[in-house]
Amino acid sequence: VDFTFYDLVWYHVPVNDTTTAGRRLGRWLGISHRVGSDLCYWILTQSGQVISSTTVQHVTFADAANPALQPSIDTFNAAVASRLDDSSFTDSNTAYPSPYIQDIPDEPPPSPRRGTVPSDSEYGDMIEQDASDADDYPDLDKFIHASLLMDVGGEPMQGRVIRRATDPDGNRKGRAHPNPMFDTRAYMVEFQDGSISEYTANTIAENIYSQVDAEGRSYAILKEISGHRKDPGVAVTHEEAFETSSNGNRVPRRTTKGWSLLVEWKGGEQEWIPLKDLKSSNPIEVAEYAVANQIDDEPAFAWWVKEVLRHRRRIVSKVKSKYWRTTHKFGIRLPHNAEEALQIDKETGTDFWARAMEKECRKVNVAWEARDDVDIDDVRRGRALIGL
Repeated sequence: VDFTFYDLVWYHVPVNDTTTAGRRLGRWLGISHRVGSDLCYWILTQSGQVISSTTVQHVTFADAANPALQPSIDTFNAAVASRLDDSSFTDSNTAYPSPYIQDIPDEPPPSPRRGTVPSDSEYGDMIEQDASDADDYPDLDKFIHASLLMDVGGEPMQGRVIRRATDPDGNRKGRAHPNPMFDTRAYMVEFQDGSISEYTANTIAENIYSQVDAEGRSYAILKEISGHRKDPGVAVTHEEAFETSSNGNRVPRRTTKGWSLLVEWKGGEQEWIPLKDLKSSNPIEVAEYAVANQIDDEPAFAWWVKEVLRHRRRIVSKVKSKYWRTTHKFGIRLPHNAEEALQIDKETGTDFWARAMEKECRKVNVAWEARDDVDIDDVRRGRALIGL
């Protein structure tokens, strides 16, 4: 059933033409199992009567926002509220007690404490509060801070959901609904060029879920490589570029560690990507960039760039030039270290990652030990083993 109890709906009555003159406002009460056909519903009319109707439609968000229909909706709500007002169903002239059983019994007096039942103060932090609704507690909103790729003027553009949209009175637009078709919430999306636009929850959800796989991973299409950086403490130097194989030959050290490339995606977003990942998804573009910037003689490039350019025609037909991003899941950015997690909290104005790390550290502190005799470079190169 697409309706929920007391939804505002249109029901149709017989008329002489096919215009909208035959539709009336009503409230959906349920399925009339014993009256009419299979798709027959009980409808509360403006006069307070309950009728059975087979032709029932939703009052859409566009209908509710239409200034021409707003007076009709307000008149309907006022009439129903007046007709069903409790004061219309009381008799103040009755001289005796009501002969009917009261629906709500008198509250019994509190019983004295017995046995070892603890009080609320003794329970302390163990008392759980009811979960808040997303509309009452914005931090529970799954769309805020999500990243997505939107079609703006025919071009894809990267954007981020920053907050709920509000009306001129400051009230949040729309309400959440378990059925995405009836979720009327609206959000403000900020794009890479600084512009801000309003989109409904349906549009945002459709864009997010159309760009991810079953595990929430999204893919990005490369536009250009605009920069590179090298970590001197990790990247292989020219002196370490070769190693001796088992048969005694000097062979290039096949590694790309210590190098990252600054890429710009089709949506306009820029991101630092490890060379090992971009080499797998876009080998030709990386090789051409290395040659153009005269870094193809670096040990991280020298062992593979010439081979890729020699066979580029064959590689183009076989390579999958989509980079599956590991930085986001379902549009939410994921940190790769503690500094990045705290930076995300700072950018979004929250403390979610800080609290998550604090909770995790409380569990693992028993297995943590500070070591002053170990250098980070020794650990990276395998000269020292942590935990031994």
